[in-house]
Amino acid sequence: MSRYKFILFGAVALAASGATFAFSQQAAAPAMPAAGPSAFEQFVAIVKAAKPGAELQAAVSAINEMAENGDPAAMMMMADLHRDGKLVEKNVQTAVVLYEQAIEADRPDAATRLGNLYRQGAAVGLDPGKALGYYEQAIAAGDAGGKAGLAGLYAAGLSVKRDIPKAIALYEESLAAGQLWAATMLGDLYHQGEALGLDPTKAAGYYQQALAGGDIGAKAGMAALYANGSGVERDIPKAVALYEESLAAGQVWVATKLGDLYRQGESLGLDASKARGYYEQGVAAGDAGAMIGLAGVYRDGKLVERDVQKAVALYEQALRGGRLDAAARLGDLYRQGESLGLDPSRAIGYYEQAAAAGDAGAKAGLAGLYATGATVERDIPKAVALYEESLAAGTIWSAAKLGDLHRQGAGLGLDPSKAVGYYEQGMAAGDAGAMMGLAGLYRDGKLVERDVQKAVALYEDALQAGRLDAATRLGDLYRQGKTLGLDPARALGYYEQGVATGDAAAKAGLAGLYAAGLSVERDIPKAVKLYEESLEGGYIWAASKLGDLYRQGEALGLDPSKAIDYYEQGVAAGDVGAKAGLAALYANGIGVGQDIPKAVALYQEVLADGNSWAASSLAALYLKGEEAGLDVNKALDYYEQGAAAGDAGAMAGLAALYRDGKLVAKDAHKSAELYAGALQAGRMDAAARLGDLHRQGKTLGLDPAKAVDFYREGVAAGDAGAMMGLANLYREGKLVQRDVAKAADLYQQAYLAGRETALANAVGVLLSGTKAQQVQAHALIARGQAENAPNIASALANAMFNGTGIARNPAGAIDILKTASAKGDAQAASTLIQLYVQGRGDDVRRDIRLAKATLASVASLIPQEEREGEELLIEASTASSVEDYRAVAQKAESLQPAARATLVSRLAGANGNAYVYVLQDGLKGAGFYDGRLNGVLTSQTIRAFNRFCDQRDRAEPCRTGPLSWPARNVFVEFMRETGS
Repeated sequence: MSRYKFILFGAVALAASGATFAFSQQAAAPAMPAAGPSAFEQFVAIVKAAKPGAELQAAVSAINEMAENGDPAAMMMMADLHRDGKLVEKNVQTAVVLYEQAIEADRPDAATRLGNLYRQGAAVGLDPGKALGYYEQAIAAGDAGGKAGLAGLYAAGLSVKRDIPKAIALYEESLAAGQLWAATMLGDLYHQGEALGLDPTKAAGYYQQALAGGDIGAKAGMAALYANGSGVERDIPKAVALYEESLAAGQVWVATKLGDLYRQGESLGLDASKARGYYEQGVAAGDAGAMIGLAGVYRDGKLVERDVQKAVALYEQALRGGRLDAAARLGDLYRQGESLGLDPSRAIGYYEQAAAAGDAGAKAGLAGLYATGATVERDIPKAVALYEESLAAGTIWSAAKLGDLHRQGAGLGLDPSKAVGYYEQGMAAGDAGAMMGLAGLYRDGKLVERDVQKAVALYEDALQAGRLDAATRLGDLYRQGKTLGLDPARALGYYEQGVATGDAAAKAGLAGLYAAGLSVERDIPKAVKLYEESLEGGYIWAASKLGDLYRQGEALGLDPSKAIDYYEQGVAAGDVGAKAGLAALYANGIGVGQDIPKAVALYQEVLADGNSWAASSLAALYLKGEEAGLDVNKALDYYEQGAAAGDAGAMAGLAALYRDGKLVAKDAHKSAELYAGALQAGRMDAAARLGDLHRQGKTLGLDPAKAVDFYREGVAAGDAGAMMGLANLYREGKLVQRDVAKAADLYQQAYLAGRETALANAVGVLLSGTKAQQVQAHALIARGQAENAPNIASALANAMFNGTGIARNPAGAIDILKTASAKGDAQAASTLIQLYVQGRGDDVRRDIRLAKATLASVASLIPQEEREGEELLIEASTASSVEDYRAVAQKAESLQPAARATLVSRLAGANGNAYVYVLQDGLKGAGFYDGRLNGVLTSQTIRAFNRFCDQRDRAEPCRTGPLSWPARNVFVEFMRETGS
C-alpha cells in the first residue's frame, strides 16, 4: 500500500509547478534526468491536462509510485500536489516530508520550495523562522531560486530585518543566473518607488525584460504600471488588455486585479457591474485575493446588496486559503460590532492571528483597539508600539495614526510636537490620510502656525490621492468664506463632489448650506432631506443637526417635538453634540417639559468627557440664577474653567461679565484681554465686542482709535456684528469721517451675513443722505418688501411722513404701519404705538386709547419682552408725578439691557419728565449727578449731563441739550454698552 495517501478531485487546473502565485516563478522545476524520463514526462502531461478519468488517476498513481521508489522529480511533483491540494488531498506535512526526501536525493530546488512553504508560517501550520535556513541551504547548493526566496524575505522583512538593497542584490544575482522571473520581482520592488527608496521609473524596464524572456507574471506587473500611471503614462485599456492576457495564460489571481479595476467603474471608464464576475472567476479558481475582493463588494453593499455574513464567510475562506491579511479584514468587521450584527469581542482574536503571522495591517488594527479601549483595556503605549511596528513593516498609513494619537498630546501622555513629523513621514510616502492629518493641523493652527492656504493645498492633494472625504473638508473650509480668505461660493462644488461619491458627511455639509442659505437659496425641506440621507449613510452627527433644525420649530415650519428623538438618536450613537442639544431642549422646555437639573446633568456629562466648550453652556444656565433654581455664582466658575481650557466661548462669556461688572468687579481691561484671547482662538465676533469696548474710549481707559481696527478685522472675517459697529461709526461720523455710502454698504453686507434688520438700517442712513442716495434707499425698500426683511415698513412709513425721496403722505404711512402690524411686524406695531403715545403734530393725534388698542391687537404676535416694553411705554406716557416716574424707572430695570435702552430712547418723545428722571438716575449711578431725582431738567442736571458727555468725548452732539436726538443717543448708547 502507498506510503502517501492521495484522493483524486474533479477537473481542477494544475500547473506542473503547483505553486501558489507568490512563488509561481521560482517554483518551476528545471528538467531533471530520472529513471524512465519519457514515461514520467508523459504522466506529467496527463496531470497538467487534468482531464477527469481513469487515465488521470493512473498517471497520479504512477508518479506516486515513482516517488516511493526514490525518483526525485516524482517526489517534487507529489510534494507540489500535496502542498496545493490539487488532485490529491492537501497535506502540508506530507509535502514537507517529500521535499526533505528530494533534498536528500540531490534536488537543491526542494530546499527553495520548503523555504517558500515555511515562509507562509501559521497559515500552513509551520514555523516561518525556518524559511531562512532552507533558502540558505538552497543557495549553498547552487539553486538560484533560493536567492530569490531569500530576496523575498529581505524585501518583506520576514524572519530577518528588512533590507531592500540586499533583496535587490539577490534578485539581480538570480536574474544573472538565468532566472528571468527575478526581473518581475525586481519590477515589483521598483514599482513601490519612494516608499522603498527606489526609482519607480525603473520598474517598467525590469517588467519588459521579463516579458522578453517569456515570464507571464511580468504582464500583470506591467498592467499595474499602466493602471496606476506609475513610470508610464496611465492607460486603463492597456492595463485591462494585459491583465486579460495574463488571466488567459493561467494567472488566475489576475482576475482579482481586473475585479479591482472594474470595481472603480465610471471613474476609469469601466463597467463596474463586471467586477463581481471577475471576482467570482477568481474565487472559483481558488484565488484568495478574489475572495477578499468579493468580500469587500458584499461588505460595502456596492454593486450588490450588502451582506455582511457573506463577506465574513468569504474572508474566512480567504484566510483558510493562506491570505492572512483576511484576518485583519475580519478584525475590522468584527470591531464594528452590533452595528453589523457581529460580536466585537472577536476582533482581537483575528487581529492577533494576523499579527502573529507578521501582517502589518493587523498590527495597525490591533493598535486601534488599544488606542480606543474597544473590547480591550485602553493601552496607549501598546497602541503606539504596534503602530510603530506596522509602520516599520511598510504600512505607511500607520504614520497618520501615530500622528493622530500624538496630536492629542498630554491627554494621552504623548508629545504632541511629534505629530507633525509622523504626518510628514506619511505624506512623503504619498499617504492621503497623513495629508488629511497635516491639513487639519494647518487648518486649526495647532502645533504649527495657522495656514489656511496650506491646509487647502493638502486637502486638494489628498483628494487627488483618492481621499474623497477631502472634498467635504474643503467644502467646510470654503464655507467659512472671507473669515479664512476663501471664496464661500466654492463650498457648494466641493460638497456636491463629495455627495457624488456617496460621502455622507458631504451630504451633511450640503444640508448645512441649504439650512443657512449660504451660496444657495435657503431650503429647509432640502436641508432636512439631505441630513436624513446623511444619517442613513452612517454620519451620526447629522442626527444632532436635525435636532438643531427641529428645535427651531415653527420659525422653520418644523415640528419642535421631533427634536428630542433626533438628539436621543445622536446620544445613543455617542455624539456629544447631540447630548448638548438635548440639554438645550430641557433647559428651555422645547418639545419637552423644562427640566433644569436634567439640562445641567447633561452638560456636565459633556464637559466631563473633555469637551471644554460645554462649560460656556453651563455658565449660561447658571447665569439665570434663582429663576432657574441655580446658584448664579457658579456661572463664573464655569466660565473660568472653560477659559482656562482655551475655549473661545468661555473667554467671551467671561469677558462679558467683566465688561458689565456682573459677579465680578467691572474691569474693562480684563474684558478686553479676554475678548482678545477669544478672537485669537477663532471667535470672530469678539472683534466687534472689542470694537464696542474701545469705542467708549476714555470712559473705560481704552484707546478709541483701536475700535476702528477691531471692527475692520471683524468685517474682514465676515462678522455681521462688526459690520454693524463700523457702519454705525460711519453713520455718526465718530472716530471716522461721516460717510453715508460706506455706512449703507456695511449695513447691506451685514444683511447678507444674516443680520436681517440691517437692511432697514441701510435704508435709514441713505434717507439721510443726498437725493441720489434717497433713490437708493427706496430701491432697498422695494428689495426688503420682496424679501420680507424686518423693519422695512417702519422705514417706508418714516420716509412717507417726512416726504424723503417720496411724496409726503402721512395717512398712507399710517396705513402701511397698520397693515404690517396686523401681519405680526413688531417694529411696525412699535412705531405705531410710539406715534399714538407722543403724537406727531397734525399728522397723528396723541391717543393713548389707540396705542393700547394697537398693542392689544398684536400682543399675541410679538415676543413677550417687546410686549412688556410697549406696555411700559404706554404707562410712562401718562406718568405725572415723581412717584409715577420712579415706578417707571423701577419697572424698566426688570427689562434686559437692550430692551431697557430701547425704551429709554423712546421715552423722551412720550413723556419728557419721565425721561429726565431716568437720565438723572443714570447720571447719579455713573457718579455725575448728586441732586434730587425729580424729573425736572434743572441746570444741575444739564451740567452733570455735560460732564458726562465730556468724559465720553461726545461734547459736540450734547450741545443741543439733553432732550435732543443727538444727546439722547449718547445716553442710550451708554446704557446699551454698560447694561445700566
